[in-house]
Amino acid sequence: MAPWSTTTLAAQAELVRERVDPRREPATAYVGLEHIHAGALTLGQPGDSGKVASACFRHGAGDVLFGRLRPNLRKVVRAPFPGLCTTEAWVLRPRPQVDPDFFFYALANPDFAALCVRSAEGTRMPRARWDYVSSVPLPWPGPAEQRRIAAALAPLDARIALNRRMNQTLQALFRAQFDRVVRPPATGNERWRRVTLDDLAFPHRVTVGPDTVAPDLACIGLAHLDRDRLALERWGRAGDAASPKAALERGDLLFGRLRPGFKKVAIAPVDGLCSTDILVIRPRSPELRALALGWLSHTSFIAHAVSVCTGTRMPRASWSALSAFPVVVPPPEVLERFQASAAPLLQRLVLNVRQDRALAQLRDALLPGLMSGRVRIRPAPAQRESPRRMVPIT
Repeated sequence: MAPWSTTTLAAQAELVRERVDPRREPATAYVGLEHIHAGALTLGQPGDSGKVASACFRHGAGDVLFGRLRPNLRKVVRAPFPGLCTTEAWVLRPRPQVDPDFFFYALANPDFAALCVRSAEGTRMPRARWDYVSSVPLPWPGPAEQRRIAAALAPLDARIALNRRMNQTLQALFRAQFDRVVRPPATGNERWRRVTLDDLAFPHRVTVGPDTVAPDLACIGLAHLDRDRLALERWGRAGDAASPKAALERGDLLFGRLRPGFKKVAIAPVDGLCSTDILVIRPRSPELRALALGWLSHTSFIAHAVSVCTGTRMPRASWSALSAFPVVVPPPEVLERFQASAAPLLQRLVLNVRQDRALAQLRDALLPGLMSGRVRIRPAPAQRESPRRMVPIT
């Protein structure tokens, strides 16, 4: 196998610094650091350049965006579309001789994030320095091995992306079923009961100090809840939290009460802690779980939550105000059928999230060895040029 060479990031990539006034390009997709998921290598819903006041960088489809502000957060993603992004991100474009998939994984490597942290200047707002990071000697494989490394890692991310798309489908199916079951028929609707949300669910209020639990226990912040996504796909660690948190269990329903118009509602996929700006809600009986979740994520309930908020700068909704929301409950036999059909959808959604977490951890464990040359991948003897059949050697 060919030996690796030593190079620098500047030799393998172009730092794109095309400044753009977003006011001249309204209605263009905008990527801020808040849209890049920390450590997840995924992009949330992008913003709109028309709402951005400061200068931006232009990026192309396939460019790698790396958050230079607080580089320890490892906010790195490959842009799926051309657009504008914050100047707090480096826009990096691999040179023609570099495999673009390999290049993305080289920057996604936790060791590269650690290099950026060592270069950072500033205490409150540390920023990585390009002049340092771009000139540090890096081990670098030849083109064929670049392709083999990327081919070994890409299936993990492909499966994660597939699970995310599957969860969107599962969510759409769940909502379609919910809408049908809570719509009383034109006749015989007296069997559909009208009660309040408090009759379906209650808040679980147990506050825990993060220093009293295992540091690796899951800790969920509002930033981890994506808008209009029932699948909670990422979370932090209790060891990184500073203030008291709310305890939760797998299967609890989470509702972001701060700025509830953002529609941050999800199912907890793990036991752990969460921000006290997230209400931990439990159904009053197991057969009410899917129904309670359907109402918590319904547009009419979100509108109610916005209307009962208190506070101007940081509007919050309290359970006492939310619990009075009127809801419709179908007859027992209809409710039973709904729970029987909805429960597998929600279970699959949670299982997909847990599988994605395991796949991401495997990918991140492989990256340092593969990107340093400590772990090598060679072609299978029968087909040496195929990137699909590989034998790892350590």
